[in-house]
Amino acid sequence: MRILVTGAAGRIGGAIVERCAGRHETVAFDLLPPPLGDQRLTADVRDREAVFAAVAGCDAVIHPAGFHGGHLKDHSSAEFLEVNVIGLNHLYEAMLAHGVRRMVQSSTMEVVCGRDWLANGVAVLDEGTQPKPDAIYALSKYLGEHLAPFYLRQHGLTTAILRYMNVDTLTPQQAGYQMTARWVWRYDVAEANILAAECPQIGCEVFHIGPDTPLSNQDIQRSRRDPAAVLEQHWPGSVALLQRHGIPLADCLWPVAPIAKAQRLLGWQPQATFAQFLAELAAS
Repeated sequence: MRILVTGAAGRIGGAIVERCAGRHETVAFDLLPPPLGDQRLTADVRDREAVFAAVAGCDAVIHPAGFHGGHLKDHSSAEFLEVNVIGLNHLYEAMLAHGVRRMVQSSTMEVVCGRDWLANGVAVLDEGTQPKPDAIYALSKYLGEHLAPFYLRQHGLTTAILRYMNVDTLTPQQAGYQMTARWVWRYDVAEANILAAECPQIGCEVFHIGPDTPLSNQDIQRSRRDPAAVLEQHWPGSVALLQRHGIPLADCLWPVAPIAKAQRLLGWQPQATFAQFLAELAAS
C-alpha cells in the first residue's frame, strides 16, 4: 500500500514511517521536514490544497498529526480546533476526492480519563466508557472522532480511532514500572496504526491502545492501599526485584485501558511489556 502518514517528523508519525519500511510505501507529511519517507512533504494540515495533493495516489491515511496536551500553554482553543478538527476534515474531504477509503485517526485516552486521569475515576476504562473531556486538547480530539461515523454513513469511508495511553520518547527500559498500566511504547503504537490501516474489516471502530496488563478494578482499588500485594499477585517476585534495583512502588497502577478489542480485531500485541522489563532486570 501507499500510505500518507501525517505528523511524520513527530514521535508517533516518525515511528510509523520507520515501521512501514519494507512493508508499505509512505508519503511523509509534516509541518517540520520529515527525516524519513519514500516521499517527504513539508506542509500544514490546515493547508487544504497541500492536503489534497498529498492524499492523491494513496491507499490509506494514517493521521497522528495535531496539537496535543503539551501545546495547551502555547496555542489557543481556536488553533486546537483548526488543527485537530478542521485539518482532519480536510483529510476526509481529500480522501473522498481521490477515492481513498481507509483512515487511521490518532486520539487520546484523555478523551475518557481527563488531564488528571480521574475524570472517570480510578478504574478500568474500556471503549464503552463515557467520554469526559476536560480540556480543549481532549475535546478537540473527541470532536474529531465524531467525523468518522459521519463519513462512514454518508460516504462509506472507514476509520480506526486509536486512543493512546501515555506515549513519549522513553525506551521500555526507561519506562519500566509505568508499563503496568499507563505507558505504551511508541513503536508498539506505530504497529497498531499500521495493522489498522491494513485491516479490511473495520467500519468505524474505537480502540484503546495501552500496555498489556491483567489488572482489574479490584486490583486497582487494592493497589491504592497495597501496591506490593497486587504486583506479587500478577508478577510474582517483582517487588523484591524492583526494590533491589531501587525502583519505588508508585501509585500508578491506574487507570487501565483494556486492549482486548485491538488484540481481537487488529491482531495487535505490544512487544514492550512489564513482564519483559522484569525479565531484563533479573538477567542484569
